[in-house]
Amino acid sequence: MNYIYTTQTVLSTIKKGAKKHVKQSNKSIELNVALDRAATDLGYDNFRHANECLKKTPPDLLKDTPPLPLEYQLWAKQMRDMVPVSKASQLLFSNGFLFGFNDKDADEECNDSPIFIECTDGASLIFDDMARDWLNLEDEETHIKNINGESIEQNQEYILNEINRLRYFAPSPATAPSNITELKQFLLDNVFFYPESIWFKKRLIWQQFVESELNIP
Repeated sequence: MNYIYTTQTVLSTIKKGAKKHVKQSNKSIELNVALDRAATDLGYDNFRHANECLKKTPPDLLKDTPPLPLEYQLWAKQMRDMVPVSKASQLLFSNGFLFGFNDKDADEECNDSPIFIECTDGASLIFDDMARDWLNLEDEETHIKNINGESIEQNQEYILNEINRLRYFAPSPATAPSNITELKQFLLDNVFFYPESIWFKKRLIWQQFVESELNIP
């Protein structure tokens, strides 16, 4: 079976489509048959294939976190507006991968490399994601989230430090992986120091991305 990047939303869409098929057939079509049909409509072999792909898809770190609180939204917009995003960067971000490399690692891996395109406006693309991720991190001992355990001013400072210590790169179109499955080989072939953060089609996938955690199906 071919691996397809699959989210819970996709699986819900399949289930809704199957229920619609059953209803339209006046229940002459069994649910398991309708599930397979709805899955094949989206490119899967069957419903089981869709389920297996969901299990193999790395979780979106932010899928269950709330949007930025109101007290951070205006501040985040002001920060984003300081570095406007180009159409080219927005296109890369929407359709493929964006890597956040530690500044020192970026010097080693990405400078003068034809494999990577630096997005100097990358911080604006990922600002809200990094802010949400930081605010929802918990202290390992107290299990108190930063949003509750730190002041707004302290959190803003920490968020800016986290964002600014990274440099942001997209893989060049000629060599870019097109899906999660291809990502592992791309990184193995092209970098020694893995990016700390990765976005795929505007979704934050990994926060800490090191070799020992590189287990992509």
